[in-house]
Amino acid sequence: MNRTQRPWLVPAAITVAVLLVIARWFLRRSTQEDPTPIGFVLVSVLVTLAMAGVLVWGIAKRRRSLHRRVRAARPQHRLASGWSDASLGTELERIGVTERFRPQGGVPVVLAWSTDGLELWRAGRLVLTVGWVEVVRVSVGDGVAAALPRPAVVVELAAGARVVVVPARTESGGVLPATSAQTAALVTELSSYVRTRVQ
Repeated sequence: MNRTQRPWLVPAAITVAVLLVIARWFLRRSTQEDPTPIGFVLVSVLVTLAMAGVLVWGIAKRRRSLHRRVRAARPQHRLASGWSDASLGTELERIGVTERFRPQGGVPVVLAWSTDGLELWRAGRLVLTVGWVEVVRVSVGDGVAAALPRPAVVVELAAGARVVVVPARTESGGVLPATSAQTAALVTELSSYVRTRVQ
């Protein structure tokens, strides 16, 4: 499985592994004479945490490189990094977009927009372009980009599809999803373009 497609899975698994090592050591310490020196346990925990940090750093760096590629292609656009919702591939197929997305969601994507319209990018490729006249509404909804529903940007298109993206906490990506307040602020900004085009 590609770890970049489930942003919370690797750090969560490593955290659980570290907690199990610590719990096992304390349990053995309290029930019998443990031949394992405490120094070995501490070094093991520190190495595991360091590995987790390196993995998280690598994932975040990869996401930022996608953001940089889109920024280079669209220097005047506003950008928001995030992850595809589980429904994105099916929704895009309904309007003739053939780009494949994992049905579980969690594929890194970037939304780019200007006064002309909204774009969806994946892996440095432009997947979808719509003018604001093609957008019916932008709202806050739930998106599943990993195991749990998160606040998401829902773009309803006149063609009948819904583009659902779980935004990242920072514009350039990273590993944490946006807060509810950040998602609401992004939706408010995108909605202002829809209202401007309608008037």
